[in-house]
Amino acid sequence: MLRELRAMATGARRELSEHLELDPELAKLDISSLNPREIVRRTLLEEDVVEEIRSSDAPPVRRAASRPMAEGERPPYDADAT
Repeated sequence: MLRELRAMATGARRELSEHLELDPELAKLDISSLNPREIVRRTLLEEDVVEEIRSSDAPPVRRAASRPMAEGERPPYDADAT
């Protein structure tokens, strides 16, 4: 099933590339730039985005203090999170 899924994805990517080559306006489009990982990486590493976040008036995010659990202690349970 995984092989079939990969084959379908490869075929779709190839077909999309072929159609993009036919349209002069879309021929410049880089398909790899549409990868979600690439979008996140580019967004997080762009200097203007980083500066915008640093200069915003939003309070900094605080993490909850964590401590080692005692032996036999049950971990906290959040019904809304599960």
